[in-house]
Amino acid sequence: MFGKPLADALRATASPLLKMLLDLFDGNVDEALYMVNMAASFACSWANRCEFVYMTGQGNSGKDTFHNLMGKFFGGYGTVLPQKYFVVVSSRDPEAPTSVLDGVRCMRYIGNNEIPAHKEFNSDTIKALVEQKGTGMISRSVRENSSHWNPMAGVVLTSNHPISLSESEREATSGMARRLLVVKMPMAFEMSSDADAKDLVLGGAFNAELFHWCRFGYKHITKLAGFKRVYPQPPRFVMDTAAILEGTLHG
Repeated sequence: MFGKPLADALRATASPLLKMLLDLFDGNVDEALYMVNMAASFACSWANRCEFVYMTGQGNSGKDTFHNLMGKFFGGYGTVLPQKYFVVVSSRDPEAPTSVLDGVRCMRYIGNNEIPAHKEFNSDTIKALVEQKGTGMISRSVRENSSHWNPMAGVVLTSNHPISLSESEREATSGMARRLLVVKMPMAFEMSSDADAKDLVLGGAFNAELFHWCRFGYKHITKLAGFKRVYPQPPRFVMDTAAILEGTLHG
């Protein structure tokens, strides 16, 4: 059983969490289960990680639903960065008190939601933030001394606009090409006055199920051994990432 028959079977017998993920990803089982494995890699603070997710799609495509699912599940171990944190490069003083960056220490999930259309992307900051075995980060709170630490979170960015990378960042040998995974949301849901998935997510309805599935996903993560990214990557995600790196999806 593959493709639609497998998706139909899962919808008929699976947990409400998997049904919701199947709805978000238009019934694609590979993509729904991949997001479960991603959540498991966040939960266990997978030390080999060297990647981040850039989730893009039109309004009501489910980006916020997944972001809220992660935020509600991780609670105090999840946080968000300001919308323009990675896309306003020239105005940031690297010597200024970095209390925003300091606030992501020890987090398991970092969201950067609703990124605006941009021409520059702060690749240097995000490359260090998504690599636990790298050189680490230096930050300080206001009126505190700077200190060194290593990140331990999965990073998911969401936007209605595609990521904009320079030519050098799109080269196959660049750090961005080795770290970026583009997830284009395939659906657009109609507005409804009824309670939707967001209401259930924000109410914590999926937390117990997600914990259950993260335990299964953890078994898979531990078998990735020397890999630095969560595999297997769904074919559509691979194709959309390649399109960004080739420049064909740029605005």
